[in-house]
Amino acid sequence: MSRINFNEQDNKTSKKGLHFYIALCICIVSVGVAAFATYDSIQRFNKKEEVIASKTQQNEKASSQSKLNSNDNIIPELDTKNEENKSTSNLNEEPSEAIPTNSTSAGLIVYPTNKNITKEYSGDNPVFSKTFGDWRTHNGIDLEAEQGSKIKAITNGTVQEIYNDPLLGTTMSIQHEGGFIAYYSGLGETTLVNVGDKVEAGQEIASINDIPCESADGYHLHLSVKKDDKFINPIDILG
Repeated sequence: MSRINFNEQDNKTSKKGLHFYIALCICIVSVGVAAFATYDSIQRFNKKEEVIASKTQQNEKASSQSKLNSNDNIIPELDTKNEENKSTSNLNEEPSEAIPTNSTSAGLIVYPTNKNITKEYSGDNPVFSKTFGDWRTHNGIDLEAEQGSKIKAITNGTVQEIYNDPLLGTTMSIQHEGGFIAYYSGLGETTLVNVGDKVEAGQEIASINDIPCESADGYHLHLSVKKDDKFINPIDILG
């Protein structure tokens, strides 16, 4: 009968146990390493996702800002073109005829002849008369005109009188809109309108002849204006 060596058997058992624990430790370490690697990978992946999302948001903001800036640049450019078109339009428009106006009158105001004034209104100040060789007041203005040339109504109104004045020759008075009366003197005996007729601004009313008291001054229209029954400077009406 053989003897059983218990010491040898115990050593074998002990070695097997040691190997088991070593293998177990290795497994635990491997599992830990794998878990750590997995966790690290997940964290890195999340960080990459956050970085990508952040960059995407930044790119979207930059794109939006670029569009806004682009629109801001377009608006003034359109305004500039509109202003240029307006300027071009204004340049292409033909200038309208300037019509002098005044607060004391209504409607259009035109000169009865050309605008060349040969003698101005003097008011209370006497001026020298070539015809009489003395000094006297001049209650109107003298407008240059050729004999036979047509005279126009300075604005809308109604003919009040047509009479022969010993000093001023044939004279026509017209009550004009605006509350003033104009006296056209130095006219021919034949007029183009009659007492009571309504006239319009620029309508021909008579022709030029001579003025006895101003004969030395040549042919012209003597125009005087009364407002509130007082003579005023006709230029205040004509402008």
